[in-house]
Amino acid sequence: MEDPLFGEKLDKALVSLQLVVTPEQLWHASESTLRSLMPLYHVLLALKGTRTVPAFLRTSLPVPDEPDYFRRLDAIAPLADVIRRNKGVRVSRMSDQVPAILLRVSPFYRKIMKPEGWRYAAAMIFWDRDGEFLGQLAINRTKDHGDISDGEMLRLERIYPHFKAVIERLSSSESRANIGRNLGKIVANLPLPILLLDGNLRFRYSNPAGLAALSGWVHGEAARALKPEADLGDELTNACLNLKAAWEDCSHPAMQAAPAMRSTNLSNGRNPGFQCTIEIVPPHDGAVLEPSFTIRFHLPQQYHPTKGRALAALSLLTPAERAVARLAAGGYDNSAIAAELRVSLNTVKTHLRHVFEKTGVTSRSHLAPLQSALDGGDKDLPNGH
Repeated sequence: MEDPLFGEKLDKALVSLQLVVTPEQLWHASESTLRSLMPLYHVLLALKGTRTVPAFLRTSLPVPDEPDYFRRLDAIAPLADVIRRNKGVRVSRMSDQVPAILLRVSPFYRKIMKPEGWRYAAAMIFWDRDGEFLGQLAINRTKDHGDISDGEMLRLERIYPHFKAVIERLSSSESRANIGRNLGKIVANLPLPILLLDGNLRFRYSNPAGLAALSGWVHGEAARALKPEADLGDELTNACLNLKAAWEDCSHPAMQAAPAMRSTNLSNGRNPGFQCTIEIVPPHDGAVLEPSFTIRFHLPQQYHPTKGRALAALSLLTPAERAVARLAAGGYDNSAIAAELRVSLNTVKTHLRHVFEKTGVTSRSHLAPLQSALDGGDKDLPNGH
């Protein structure tokens, strides 16, 4: 017989669940969905962060200091032990794990359940494809509500796939966003000019050096009076579109024998020594439908060749190493650098060793020629020279 609770009210809740795009929206949709499914006292949603401390935690009961609350909960909760011992378990009921007589003398009952006023619990537990914990959605009920019945556990099993799909999607989206944020920081710190665009030529990442070089490519000498902006201009736009078309032609099943065209090189009409390389990045394992583009600008040979080599070397340094190198090039000794950057003397020595290794410089005095690049490499990119 069809469960009467699986009707229009729950259908609407499940539709709302599939529209979720943020953890906060998931929380509200979860609570309303579960309350339409069965009577309950309160709901807890925890999504994985670091180890057992969630990046996102919401409960329908007010709790002081949520991160600390979850740590205390995790340390003594019977269902937390179930998660650790039974990877892959989807739905679990607390009364199946701990007999009531033992539960009522446990620290968990004294410190959590009794003060909060609930007696029974069950949870849906979510895992990624590698068996790693993603999060849990727990329901709690009072003594008057009674324990979660076998029929209600079956309802949780039936809606489990709906929640799992949303949580996997949010987890994947957050992972991509983190990668994007980290990549953005890396690109921003590069002294070499680079642009990253999506398949529709929308700017995804760029650094000041890249935007300055782009402005010089498009506007020539006039770029000096303009604020750098994300405008490819006709030449680079057409080059990207032509490269994409050539790549698509070579990727067609009928052309499998032909090597796919992945990159093209251009010389600037105003300054042939000013060049760029446009590379197409194919979609990866179906993760995206469109390819993306990387544009790297190359300094003219006659344009500060020492600066060009300096920028190339400096791109290998971390921000901390670059800060140490800048001060060393300015004549600071190790003790002064340590005081200026508020780090230990050993840290300064370690960073300097890495600077020498990465740049090929053999002594502190040889860092001096890099001073101008260290102080302002991003500002000295070509503007049509």
